[in-house]
Amino acid sequence: MASISLLPIYGELSADRVTYVDIDLETGVWSEVEAGGELVPGRILAAFQGGQVVQKILFSDGTPRNVQYFGVPEPGAALRWHAANYPSVRGEIWQPFAREGSGSCRKGHFTGSNAIVDMVKMEYLDDDLDLISEEYYTPDGRLLERFEYRYDSEKELLETLSYNRHGELIDIESHVDE
Repeated sequence: MASISLLPIYGELSADRVTYVDIDLETGVWSEVEAGGELVPGRILAAFQGGQVVQKILFSDGTPRNVQYFGVPEPGAALRWHAANYPSVRGEIWQPFAREGSGSCRKGHFTGSNAIVDMVKMEYLDDDLDLISEEYYTPDGRLLERFEYRYDSEKELLETLSYNRHGELIDIESHVDE
């Protein structure tokens, strides 16, 4: 496994291991990939603290396209660090999960090529950690759109409901094969 940082890793996250990973999109299972200490196009570079991913760098054509930071209590310092280290790369700073009703939620702060948040996303999960809704907001807190996800008893996604900024249902997308 790659044991050195090939790209800047946000120091506040205290990563103890950096390696390339592949994700099986069917199962969601992560597997580490031997990289030989070189940047590998088309891979995801992940920094871990214990068994938790604290930073992911997604590549396209060998260039970082998106950097995600996880478990960041306050996004301000991470936003500034991202702007200094990845000035032309989209960033997502995710706060830790918090208990909410019968599930949990987390807040993500999205930034472009500066330290300014241009969108906020709230994700709500049930007790089984299935995504049940997402809400997108402007930086000043105005709702842009909302999505709800409905599952069957086997936790297969049945449909996605889309709502506009006024809370009006605008679309229902079925995910059931007919």
